[in-house]
Amino acid sequence: MMNEYAPVMPTSTEAAPDAQAASDTMTRRDFLTWIAGGSMAVTGLFSLRTVLMVIFPPARSIEGKTKVGPMPVATVADLKPGVPKIVEYGDDFVFVVKLDATKIIALNAACPHVACKLHFNEQSKEYDCPCHASSFAIDGKKLGGPAPRDMIPATFEVESGQVVLSGFEA
Repeated sequence: MMNEYAPVMPTSTEAAPDAQAASDTMTRRDFLTWIAGGSMAVTGLFSLRTVLMVIFPPARSIEGKTKVGPMPVATVADLKPGVPKIVEYGDDFVFVVKLDATKIIALNAACPHVACKLHFNEQSKEYDCPCHASSFAIDGKKLGGPAPRDMIPATFEVESGQVVLSGFEA
């Protein structure tokens, strides 16, 4: 005799109750796949950032310093003869000095030896390098030490009583 009752199998559009309950929970494999995908996405974003920085570099010079255009840094009336004023110009420091009533100079405060920051010695009226003992006259001329040359002059103009720096001489 034939069995009148055939087992009912779920169709492809219906899910078995146990299979549907199992699909609501995340398996270890699904979790690891999600973590791996997220890690690859983060890595891709950092790689894209690096590529974009190569294509569109930041406004920096070849030495890695921020490029700065003309910038007023001091007032001529505030400068005292023979007393350098140190000012910030982008990533650099500059000494602005009124040598006499008619002459002003601007000098990079980085030692030309290995770019240590120079300090002005009030007693000797010289710039001294704290790293390797180079010394320079108030006008930037090398007096002694391992520095290969004089201090690097800055390019500037005096406009409306302001000292306006625009870069460094090469």
